[in-house]
Amino acid sequence: MATATMHADGGDAGNESDENDKRVTDMCDANDIESADVMDLQPSRAIRALHNLIGRYWNASIPQDSGMSGSNTPIILYLHDHRDDDVFQYDIERAFSITRSTASRVLSLMEKKGLVERTGVDWDARVRKITLTDAATDYAVRFKQAATNLERILFAGFSPEERSQAMDMLLAMRRNLIGTGLVGTDHATDAVGSPPQPTHAPPISSHEADETSPARQDNTKNTKNTKKGDDAQ
Repeated sequence: MATATMHADGGDAGNESDENDKRVTDMCDANDIESADVMDLQPSRAIRALHNLIGRYWNASIPQDSGMSGSNTPIILYLHDHRDDDVFQYDIERAFSITRSTASRVLSLMEKKGLVERTGVDWDARVRKITLTDAATDYAVRFKQAATNLERILFAGFSPEERSQAMDMLLAMRRNLIGTGLVGTDHATDAVGSPPQPTHAPPISSHEADETSPARQDNTKNTKNTKKGDDAQ
């Protein structure tokens, strides 16, 4: 989204104000859904519409000089929240339900923008650890308030019980889609690589591997290909 440049004499102040007004208007377009016949929307369409509005919120919230897209913001916040953990590409794939190719493409672009760094590990040459750069860490701190505001806006008017129920429903729908076998699986054992285990410790079971990050094993026989072009939002 382009932003008018303000000259030292203030001549373009009006243009910038108009542009800011437009951004605010775009953010408020969510209210327009009340004028639509919501009952005619299929659940998948309603969820997709909400997904698009969240993306527009992020696009309007990120600094214009950051060079980032709205899809970068959730990943940056995720990496910042897990800055004390080792995070790998598959953790991003699983957290955002995106394909391996999409995650690789997005992370490569973020690396070119100077937002993330990918470094090798000594236990598997195929796996690289993902960390934020100092610049992206600064952005993450600035995004925290926007992220908090987004959660507050989404659940405005919800009781704690309703919020919990909404999250349970979203997770159930996610499980239902994964259960079709058409969109891959949600298991850490579908990723490549595995950190070395101490010789005195028993092997990680398949159940424990699902809960461990990262747990990388070569076992992709149950993985199905998914459509390209999914988002990381």
